[in-house]
Amino acid sequence: MNPISYYTKNNLSTIHSSAGNHSSSTAETSETRKLVTAYDAHWDAEDKQYLAIPFNLNSFEKKLQHYTRAFPSPAKRTTDYGFIQKIDVAAGSTLFVRADLHGDLRSLLMNLKTLQEQGVVDENFKCQPGVHLIGGSHSLEVLELLTTLHLDNPDQVTLIRGNHENLEINDNLVGFHDTNFQQLLFCQSARETLEDLYHSLPLTVYVGQTTSEGKCEYVQFTHGMFELYIDPSPLLDSPEATTLNILKSPSLKYRIKLLAAQHSSDDYPAKIANEKDKTARYQLKQQASAHRIMCLHEKSPYHKREGRQTYNNKEPGLTAYNWGDMGEESQMGELGARKWRLSPDDVKCYLNISSDENRVKFLFRGHEHFMQHHSYLGKTGAKTLVSTMPVGMEGAYKDYFDQPDTAYILTTAPKVSEWKKRAYVRYAGEDRVEISSSHSLRDCKI
Repeated sequence: MNPISYYTKNNLSTIHSSAGNHSSSTAETSETRKLVTAYDAHWDAEDKQYLAIPFNLNSFEKKLQHYTRAFPSPAKRTTDYGFIQKIDVAAGSTLFVRADLHGDLRSLLMNLKTLQEQGVVDENFKCQPGVHLIGGSHSLEVLELLTTLHLDNPDQVTLIRGNHENLEINDNLVGFHDTNFQQLLFCQSARETLEDLYHSLPLTVYVGQTTSEGKCEYVQFTHGMFELYIDPSPLLDSPEATTLNILKSPSLKYRIKLLAAQHSSDDYPAKIANEKDKTARYQLKQQASAHRIMCLHEKSPYHKREGRQTYNNKEPGLTAYNWGDMGEESQMGELGARKWRLSPDDVKCYLNISSDENRVKFLFRGHEHFMQHHSYLGKTGAKTLVSTMPVGMEGAYKDYFDQPDTAYILTTAPKVSEWKKRAYVRYAGEDRVEISSSHSLRDCKI
C-alpha cells in the first residue's frame, strides 16, 4: 500500500481536504489517536527504537475484517487483477502524498504529527475539510495505523496497492525479523483476510478538480507504473464512473488500436505544424502516441500467446501498476522480478491517450526508493512529468540511501500547471521537520 510497510509495503497513500474551516476537535477520542498514543508509549527515545509492541492476532484480524467490509473491492478475483479509481476534489484541496514506508512506523507517526502542526488534521487525526491523504520490522503496526486512519476518515484517505501487497511476496520476504507477521502468515483465516484487504486497494488513482465547463486535468498516483494495454478513458471520460476493473486479459484495447491505425508517420510533423485547431492538433498527438504505445506493447513478452498464458497465471496484483520502473530509455520484457521500464517520453505518450475529454498531466510514484524527478522533451524544452518518491528513511533503508524522509503537501487547481507543492523533509534520527515554501508541481528543485 502506498504508504507501505517494510515487507507489506503500505505503498502510496494520500490525504485530501478542501478549503474551509473546521472545528478544532471532536467529542470522542478517535481510534487513530488511541493507536498513536499506544505506539508512542513504546518509543525508546534514547535508543531511537520501539520496544516490544503487544500484538494480538485475533484482534488484528477482526480490525482487518472491519476494514474490508467498509471498503469492499469492486473487482472480481476470478477475472480481474484489481481496479483503478478516480477522485474529483473540491477547488483548492490539499493533498498529502507519501510513498514506500516499508514498515517505517516512526516515519509515519512523524508524518501524522507534522500534519497536526500544519492544521491538516486535528488532534484526533481527523482530516480537515478538503484534505486528502494519498499514498519494516513494524509492518503490521503500520498497516493497522493506516487502515484505522482510513476508517476514521473514509472519504479523505486513499491507500494504493503496491508490489508487496501480495501473499506470495510476503511469504518469501518477511524473514525472521517480523515475528508478528510470521504469526499471521501461518494462520489461514488471517491470510485470507489480509488477501481480502490487499484486493480492496486500488492499483492506481487519478485525482483532479473539475472546472465549471465540466473538464478536468488529472494527476495520476501509482506505486510502479501502469499497464500499456489498459485504456482508462471509460473511467476518466465518464462523469458517473469512479472505478474501472482491470481484466486479466492483456490485449491492447480497441480504442488504442483505432487511434494508432489513424497515425501517418510520413506527414505527421507537417500536420502538427499546420494544424491550428487545438482539438484537432491534440487528436494528432493522440494518434502518434497510440502508435508508439502499440509498438511498445508488441515488444512486450505478453503480446504473444505463451506470454499471455504466463501473465494470466500470475498472482493477482503482479502487474506493471505494482512493478513497473522508470528509466531514461524504455526496455520491454521483464527486468528480473520487475516489469518493464518506460522512458518519460513514453510515459507522456500513455498519458496522452488516457482520455479524450479530459487530460492526465502528471504522475506520482514510488517503488524505486530514491527521490527523482523525470522530464520529457516538450516543445519549449525539458518538462518534469514524473516524480518518484523515496522510501521511509527511519527504518532499514536508512543505511542504504543518503536522502531525507520526503513527502509532499499539494494544493490543487483547475489546471495541473497551477498546482502547488510544499516538501516535507526530515532526516533520519531527527525530530525536526522542514516544510518548504510553495513551488510549482513541476519544479524539480524540491
